[in-house]
Amino acid sequence: MSDFLVSARSDDELDREALRFREEVGVGTGEAMPNLLAVLEKAPLLTETPLAGLLVSQVPDEQMNDAEAYVTFNPPHLFVRSSIWQGLLAGRARDRMTIAHELAHIWLGHVGEPKFRMASGNKMHDFIPAYKSAEHQAKRTASSFLMPAHLVRNYSSSESVSQAFGVSLEAARVRLDQIGRSGARKLPAEVVQLLDQIKNSSKGIMRPHASIDERIESSSRNLARVWDRAAVVDGKNPSEFRLCSKGILVAWSHYLKPRSELGWCEKGGVVRSYSDLKRFGLENAKELGYEDAPCPNCGSFSLTKRGVNSICDTCRKSIRRD
Repeated sequence: MSDFLVSARSDDELDREALRFREEVGVGTGEAMPNLLAVLEKAPLLTETPLAGLLVSQVPDEQMNDAEAYVTFNPPHLFVRSSIWQGLLAGRARDRMTIAHELAHIWLGHVGEPKFRMASGNKMHDFIPAYKSAEHQAKRTASSFLMPAHLVRNYSSSESVSQAFGVSLEAARVRLDQIGRSGARKLPAEVVQLLDQIKNSSKGIMRPHASIDERIESSSRNLARVWDRAAVVDGKNPSEFRLCSKGILVAWSHYLKPRSELGWCEKGGVVRSYSDLKRFGLENAKELGYEDAPCPNCGSFSLTKRGVNSICDTCRKSIRRD
């Protein structure tokens, strides 16, 4: 099947969709090798998901031409080549990925023409960016569904991933490369510096609850969720560029950069552009007697000078001014 344009999604969003997919079909977070036959059995019963009412049909090989499997919609219907179905029953790695790939098309709502998975490989067009490619999105989601990053990180070789997750060596190699190359979303430099300061200042302090590393990881995930809720920009990679709540262009790598035209902060659970805040929030802050710089912890213009430090009236953090 030739590729086609779909709504933009970053790889981080697709990884989260894969985890949500696993949760909906009852695959445990620690389960390395999902039973796809059980997934197909449960899928039609998930009435509040795109999989509701899923039908599955085996088709003789000679009637499928070069197609291994394909899906249609309204209701969702998965057609599987007989030899691929037999391979699924036998646990064959490539056939498991084929089924996961087609289910991903349904889960992501790629409604339209039948979505074929071809034995000769599916063509991806150079003029379609990856984040808007139906084939890239299905491939990434299927890979993340079968090989969640948090589990794959426990393995160091393609061979061990292939054996543990029931995927081909090539799929395992690609997934290890994805995780090694991207891992968690790279945080902006200012955030990394701030988290390092917090981490260093916490050394030797006993914490009865979550560790500092766990809280940093949680903060990073929350920031990523805020970013992913922001509107995407046509023609730009949503991992790096979005629109703030006022429709102003911002860049992920310019987080907490108030002097940048693309600078932004998180405020009230949404992305706010410093360009917007400078026109409104900053003027209000000055009128209220606050400093003309945002709090590096929460991004609010509510810093009050206290000796050598500044106190944020929003998050109550004390910021040292050198």
